Amino acid sequence: MGHYALLWSLALSPVLFGGCHIFQIYQPATVETLSARSLARQAMTNAQQGKFDSAETYFQKAIELNPTDTQTKEQYAQMLLQQNRPRKAIKQLNQIAQEEEEAGKPYYLLSKGYYQSNQTQKAFLAIESALRQNPKSAQAWHLKGDILAQGQRWQLAKEAYQKGLILKKNDPAIELALANIYLLEKKPLRLLSALHSLNRQNLSDEQRAKLFYLKGMAYKELARNHEAVVQFHLALNQAGSPKETSLHLAETYYQMGDLTNARLVVQAQWPHVNRSPSMEALRNKLFSAEERTRLAVLPEPISVGPGQNAIYR
Repeated sequence: MGHYALLWSLALSPVLFGGCHIFQIYQPATVETLSARSLARQAMTNAQQGKFDSAETYFQKAIELNPTDTQTKEQYAQMLLQQNRPRKAIKQLNQIAQEEEEAGKPYYLLSKGYYQSNQTQKAFLAIESALRQNPKSAQAWHLKGDILAQGQRWQLAKEAYQKGLILKKNDPAIELALANIYLLEKKPLRLLSALHSLNRQNLSDEQRAKLFYLKGMAYKELARNHEAVVQFHLALNQAGSPKETSLHLAETYYQMGDLTNARLVVQAQWPHVNRSPSMEALRNKLFSAEERTRLAVLPEPISVGPGQNAIYR
């Protein structure tokens, strides 16, 4: 029993940025409270295993049994944000904000929810409150940079990222976010310089894909098309590559006059992966009306690579 009490006391520590909650671990707990804690543990286990539907059911039951447990509500909201479901997360977080004192209000998570739902002004106000709570949080400065970038305030975004890097030196997520601003500003040489100095140790697959994608975009902007093609293929070989990668790969092949490979990339990505207006415009350049009709009913592609035909299920 002592083992589980220790685990639970650790679980109740303030693991999320938004709260500074203090729990009375040792005061007598009701049957409902104990049951809610057990359900919350099951929810976290399922969420860590990627079983989000089951986790959501457990979270909802736990909150129903113990509606004053803000820690469980925050964990539930964090899972919803991980799934990119900001509206439902914001509802949970606003309930906590109404119940908590100023120091315990989950401003960081609220800001993240508003950012994900493109409510830039609300996100900015919430992150400013979060930084008043904890001005030494690198992740808060990172999110502030993202919010400012969403509002196309490039210089202020760079300043926020740089403050985050002062607090957490060589953080690859912040370094990639800062590099992305140079792409948006159409400064390819500055972008390549930033990527060259980026700490490449312990990159996740998604971060590695972003690195290759950004290098490809810089080379494409500089009309170094062969180098761009290599980087885009490297990005596509990583899990979590940016969804625009295939479009830019196809456009680069098209600019090189390599219509065969441009067609192969579009053929492999249409209609299952990327149906953006830009991809559709490129498809219309590369395929006749009859071919486009056939593309619309192709089975799902498995893979495409340099000089390879698309493979279908």
